[in-house]
Parts: sequence; structure tokens; C-alpha cells
Amino acid sequence: HLSLHDAAATELSAEDEAAAGRHFEAADRCRRGALDIDPTASEAALGLARSFEARGEHVEVVKLLDAHVKKLPPPRDDDASLRRAQVYELLARAHEAIGSVGRAIEALERRLKLAEDTATRVRLAELYNAEPGRDEAALANHRVLARDLSRTDSLRALSHAAREASAPYRAYCIDRVLEALGELDEQASAQLEQQRPAALPPHAPYGGEISDADREGLLTGDDLKLMGEVFATLWGAAPTLLPKDLESHGVTSKDRVSPAGKEPLALVYSAAARALGIKSTAVYVGEGDPLDPVRVIAMAPPAVIVPRGVAEHCSVDELRFRVGRALELTQPAYVMAEGMPRERFAEILRLVLHAFHPRYLRKRPRPTEREMALREEAQQFRRALPYKIARSLGELLRERADASFDSGAWRKAVDHAATRVGLILSGDLAVALDWVRRREPELAELEPRAQVASSEAVSDLLTFAASDSYYICRVKLGLGGNG
Repeated sequence: HLSLHDAAATELSAEDEAAAGRHFEAADRCRRGALDIDPTASEAALGLARSFEARGEHVEVVKLLDAHVKKLPPPRDDDASLRRAQVYELLARAHEAIGSVGRAIEALERRLKLAEDTATRVRLAELYNAEPGRDEAALANHRVLARDLSRTDSLRALSHAAREASAPYRAYCIDRVLEALGELDEQASAQLEQQRPAALPPHAPYGGEISDADREGLLTGDDLKLMGEVFATLWGAAPTLLPKDLESHGVTSKDRVSPAGKEPLALVYSAAARALGIKSTAVYVGEGDPLDPVRVIAMAPPAVIVPRGVAEHCSVDELRFRVGRALELTQPAYVMAEGMPRERFAEILRLVLHAFHPRYLRKRPRPTEREMALREEAQQFRRALPYKIARSLGELLRERADASFDSGAWRKAVDHAATRVGLILSGDLAVALDWVRRREPELAELEPRAQVASSEAVSDLLTFAASDSYYICRVKLGLGGNG
């Protein structure tokens, strides 16, 4: 006596032999037999449906697969999900072949619920265009496709929809990305320049603030957010962990910029600090040229050192981008990643993990001398922290013991998040792109699309500049013009 599974397998083995001999009718009989034994046998259903499709019997495909999917239980694993996705793809093709565009769309939408797939979204975009009345679904689909900057048709669709919805500034933001990708001709770029919103005067404050909730949207991944919580908590011990030595960085208290000053740097600093909720960071002017970096120093309180050449020669928009970006990097969660040497930052993370993470607290029966030394160093680190901070760190790492901690990934995420904030404050994509490209000189010889493919920083900046998140933050700061 065969089980249903074994019987179906026997039938499918017979199917393979028959199909190999090109006996299509015999193969189809095997498939039908397998479905009689197990109506949920999707491989048999797919084989029979493909046979119908090859003969142009699309109505039979629809009848077969419509009935089949109603009998299927929820997918139990990745393989079952893949087969279910194939069923919906084939069903969509059949519906489309007989002119049922709406049913084809429904099948592809169900397929996307199983797993993300770009090819499915591209086909959906085409079908949405052929089926009036699905504007919201079409735009949602284009928003996902537009995360791939090669999908310029989706970017154009989003821009067009924004103009139709009387949101010209949203369209302007997207068109700037198309321009940066080399997808606008000279005439269109000239027209775009005429649509530039009125600039915020240097002395004017922003019309709102970037909140912590906004910041959470600028980071992706639960593990990265946990890293932020860990370092924000650890920042409470900054006076213990970090030296306060301005002179070693080439500045003194006499070089401090007053937020009440009237020079461009002071005005930009004051407005950006209020918009970002930065209250304790001090800004200093040090020696340096316009192309030298604005430095972030991890000390208590944090410091930002602006080269004199930047302070005196950069445009207001560039100051807003570079100083705003640096101020954002002095947030408690970020400042250690940016303001410490990489080796020291990695060492701090290692000490935190060895002192508080359950994986490292479990004692091995025969630890090596190195492991014993690390354990002792971690315990000294733990004892040096204030009790409340040590307790909070312990709770955080116990609750998420399965999370990964990668100092390099965190530094990169922080860098991208700060660049996004700099763009929000300046609104000048060309300035932000120039700054990113200067950090990667090898991009100079590449075309825009090749730059996107070669540079994660360029790709992230342009993707963000085309996103709803960027537009919403700009509007929140009162910089969205009339929409």
C-alpha cells in the first residue's frame, strides 16, 4: 500500500519517463493521475498547465489552476512558496492571453505576496497601464521599482503623477534625480532650474525639526537600530570613556563659533542645530582648505571642526550640507562611529560585547590565555561604567542575543544616514553628489549610471533623493514650496 506522497511520486516518475520519450499524452495522463491521488501536487498541476499552454489552450489553464489554488494549504516552506509563485505566474499569463487583464493583475499581486520579484513588478506596471482605475496600486508598484535607479520609467511615472496631483515640489525632487542620472536633455534641465523653489535665506530658521522617529526611517534593519540603541546608551558614559582635549585637534576655545554670530557659518550652524535638535555640540573653525573634511570629534560634549577654507569660501547650500551632516553625526547614537579612529571604535564594540552579550558571558571549560585576558579587560570596562548604563546595556543585549554586530556595517549606515540629513537641510543634490564623488575620485571618469553601479554612497544618495522620505522631511522643515 502506497502513501499519497509515494503514489504521487510514482505517477510523477512515470510522467518523467513518458515525457522523456516525447509521449505528451501519456505524460498528461500521469499528471492527471498524480492530481487524482493528491490534488495539492503543484508540480503535476504546473506540468499539465504548461502542456495546455503549449497547445494554446489558455482557458484550460485557467480552469485547472483556479481550481488547484483553492485546494492548496498555506505554503509550509520556501520550496512550496516557489511552486505557488510559479502557479500564479502561469495563471496570470493565461488570463492575459484570454483578455482577462484584471484577473491577470490579481494573480500577479498574489504572486508578489509570496516573494518580492522585479520581473513580476515590471509586468504589473505594464498591466496597470492597460487597466484603468488602478492608479494607487500602479503608483505603489512604481515606488518599489524606483528603488532601482535603472528603472527610470518608474521615476518618470512618479514625477508625472506628482504633477497631476498638484505636488510640483515632489515632481521637482524626482526630476533632479533624473537629471543627475543623465536622463534629462539640456532644455528639460533648463526648465527644471526655473522651477527651483525659493532659497531659504541664510538668516532664516527652518520651519520644523527632524525628530527621532524621522531618524529611525533613515536607518534600515533591526540589527542596525539595535546598534544605535547600544551606542546611544553607551554615550551616557562619554565623560568616563572619552578624553576632552581640544588642543590635540588643532583648536582652542577661542576658535569656537557662536550660534548668535552673523557670519554664514554661524547662521547655518544655529539653524541646523535647531532643526536637528542638537543642543550641546560645539562648532570650531580650524585651519584648512575648502576641500578639507569637516571633522567630528567624539568627546563630551561633541565637537565639530570646520576648516577655515570651508567657512569662508563655500556657498550657503554647501555649508548647510557639510555642517548639517557633521552635526547629525554628533547624535549620541552616531558620534562614536564617526568621531573615533576606526580601531578604537571597533575595540569599544568588542569590549561591550564581551562585557554584556550572553554569547561571550558563557564560560568555556578551558579558556585560552587570550580569552582570559579579553574577559578580564571586558570586566574592567564594565566596572568603569555607571551602574544604570551597565544595566541598560545588559538588558539590551540579552533581549536581542541573536542580533549581529558589525562595526563596519554600522559605520557605513551612519555615514549614509548623515549624508541623507545633509541633503535634507541643503536641498541641493548637485552639492551633495559633488561631495560624495570627491571622496571617491575613481568615479570621475565614469558615466552617471556607472557611478551608481560602482558606488554604494552615490546609489544610496540618489535613491533617497527620489524617495517619499526625503520629500516628507523637506516639507516638514518648511522647504516644500507649494507642494
